[in-house]
Amino acid sequence: MEVGMRNVVVGTAGHVDHGKTALVERLTGVSTDRLPEERARGMSIELGVATHVLPSGRAIDLVDVPGHQRLVHTMLCGAAGIDAVAVVVAADDGPMPQTEEHLDILALLGIDNGFVVLNKCDAVDEELLALALRETRDMIAATALSGCSIVPASALTGEGIDEIERELERACRQVGERDELAAFRLPVDRVLRVPGAGTVVTGTVAAGQISRGQEVELFPCGRRVKVRTVQCRGQGVESAAAGDRVGLNLHGVEAASLSRGVVVADVDSLVPSHLLNVQLTYLSRPPLPLPSGVRVKLHTGTSEALGRVILMERECLLPGESGLAQLRLETPLTPAPGQRFIIRSLSPTATIGGGTILEVASRKYRPRHAASADTPELLTLMCEGGRVEAAEAFSRKAGWPGCRPRELATRLGVTEDAATGLLEALLRRGSVLSPAPRLYVNRKAFEDLKERTLSTIKRRYDDRPLERSMPSEEIRTRLSPAPRRETWQRAMAELADAGLLTMQGSCVAVPGYLPAPTSRQKARISGILQVCADSGVRPMKPDEIERHVGPLPRSELTALISFLVATGRLVRLDDRRLLTSEGLSTAREMILGRIREKGYVTLPEARDLLGIGRHPTQAILEYLDEHGATTRRGDDRFAGRAARRRTKWPTLAQ
Repeated sequence: MEVGMRNVVVGTAGHVDHGKTALVERLTGVSTDRLPEERARGMSIELGVATHVLPSGRAIDLVDVPGHQRLVHTMLCGAAGIDAVAVVVAADDGPMPQTEEHLDILALLGIDNGFVVLNKCDAVDEELLALALRETRDMIAATALSGCSIVPASALTGEGIDEIERELERACRQVGERDELAAFRLPVDRVLRVPGAGTVVTGTVAAGQISRGQEVELFPCGRRVKVRTVQCRGQGVESAAAGDRVGLNLHGVEAASLSRGVVVADVDSLVPSHLLNVQLTYLSRPPLPLPSGVRVKLHTGTSEALGRVILMERECLLPGESGLAQLRLETPLTPAPGQRFIIRSLSPTATIGGGTILEVASRKYRPRHAASADTPELLTLMCEGGRVEAAEAFSRKAGWPGCRPRELATRLGVTEDAATGLLEALLRRGSVLSPAPRLYVNRKAFEDLKERTLSTIKRRYDDRPLERSMPSEEIRTRLSPAPRRETWQRAMAELADAGLLTMQGSCVAVPGYLPAPTSRQKARISGILQVCADSGVRPMKPDEIERHVGPLPRSELTALISFLVATGRLVRLDDRRLLTSEGLSTAREMILGRIREKGYVTLPEARDLLGIGRHPTQAILEYLDEHGATTRRGDDRFAGRAARRRTKWPTLAQ
């Protein structure tokens, strides 16, 4: 293979006993029927792989698949990794039911690069050959291979082999380059126990690159293992890439614990799930509509699972229609976004549809659920757009909690570096913002966060109209889901810059909001103030206040006291004691008067001067210390800096 040229895998397709295995053997000299049962029955049961060198010198891998109706699941495993197809039709039989089903499968898998081999031409006369050609051309006219070449040939005599070689060369030229952004992924189609080597898994690399010595993860079990060696076409290599047929010798796992359907991939690059959001096409052959909720068998890559089809936009799909759906599986699978799939009916068993996996879903789709109401719109964007559009759609679904490159990489099936590049592209476009390193939040979701914050603050005012400010953290945790603190701080800063909020330490308030007590609350406030005023310079506790003004809910009493403190009519000396601003001013003047007479005052002297207990006196003195009216040295209090600057003392609430 030329340097930089990706490997090409060509698969066969067609009805049982139409000569697919014989054609591969004629081209390669290798019989792909390895099992004794296959040789005894003259029929392929398992996948077969052989290497063929084209006249140009390019080597390709030919995958021979079974043609029997009961082995369609094996055919699907082989078809999942091919780049082009050679559909084999026997001239003495013409197109048969399995030919048609294989063509449907190829169309659903998106394989439109290929040609038809009209095999066994040596077994028919010219009239039958012309009839077979006409029937074959009619059959492919409405398929993905419409207009492709039909090559009359014979695997037995070698007739038409040169033309087949030319068609293989043409098919190779039409194969695109591999996706450099994709994470490594290998759907396993065979598991072997090799003496002296241990566990070997084989398959076609679906995406990314794998190297000798690399750590990988087995999905869906999540076990991490090391790749001892990598083989391509029987030769050890340092690395392999998308399109290569490989054998991986794995260290750290027994062959008996693995089976076809396991996916070998980059660590943490896939998410096992029972829920897949998909774009589904229902074939035109079934006679009845496809109802939502129908139970089917899903095939994707080399994996399969039973599940139900939940349509998103309608109650059923008519034959030939397409739509968005969620597949709810009975066992978890780990496909990558963009991966193709097939669904088959259970009775009778037949291929009825397929399409593209858009995302591994995190929750069940429910049309009436507000949080998922925009799912079809977002999935359509992911289906019709490119990777950047898909990244933006994912950021919208992530909402204000935001997303990180690792999360996006898992959802899109790309490397973490590629995911970072996509998010940075959205950042430059202005579609997302980055409130913290490696955290990206959709701009529309961020604006919604700010609107929800303002509405939450308004509801808080409705619940507690007497409180002008409220703890910022309380508002953050009231939102669902609670935003990350970095995003929250960014939102608060933007709202403050716009003049919609004011920040007061750890609290927030709406500019211009004035608490407005109701008439009933005003009566309660008057009672509280009267009780506190009657106590003079003696601080009051909330329990004492409640005993005097009558029973009322503690939450209401707390709200009323907070309102009086916020408006300066009460002063909170500590966690338990309250004093009117006038009472505090009187106590301060009495204490400072004694200090002016004597030079200092002690706690016992202040207690006797005020005529109250020791603990209430201590609360007043500590409050004066804290606000600079007095200063403590040992057991004595002296005039503080604030006292020395003033001859007339306003209330502390001013």
